[in-house]
Amino acid sequence: MKTRAGSLFLLLGTLCLGQQPTLTTDETQLGPQGGIVKVVATVTFESVPGALGWSVSLPPGWTLKGTAGLSVPDISPPSGSSGKLDWAFVTVPASPVQFEILLQYPPGAQRRHVIRGELVSFREGKLDSVAAAPVIFQRVPTRAAVSER
Repeated sequence: MKTRAGSLFLLLGTLCLGQQPTLTTDETQLGPQGGIVKVVATVTFESVPGALGWSVSLPPGWTLKGTAGLSVPDISPPSGSSGKLDWAFVTVPASPVQFEILLQYPPGAQRRHVIRGELVSFREGKLDSVAAAPVIFQRVPTRAAVSER
């Protein structure tokens, strides 16, 4: 039952916005020394909502390095923020809305790390929330791990 309700909620949110919001990245492997990765938040809509925002949850030890791109939100978390981060547009730009989230990950990444995001919009007196598919990062296999296979 929970799955059906979640699917219906996702479908309704997708219909209201015109498209599923996405979080994407070009690089999904993490080096052992730590580093910076870029996640791109994108949404396309048919009619401009009255308000628009994103919430993104970071894995433990990850921090925000910065926000960039053509559609940088009016309200962004400061560099160094961690945990659940929120961005908001005071004035919603024309579709498509896309911005880059630069993230610092710690050295010694030993497992899978997941970035989850959710788009929130307000239109005609109704608040909608739609989850984006998560972005999954993996540690780069070391030479020793590869040779053991």
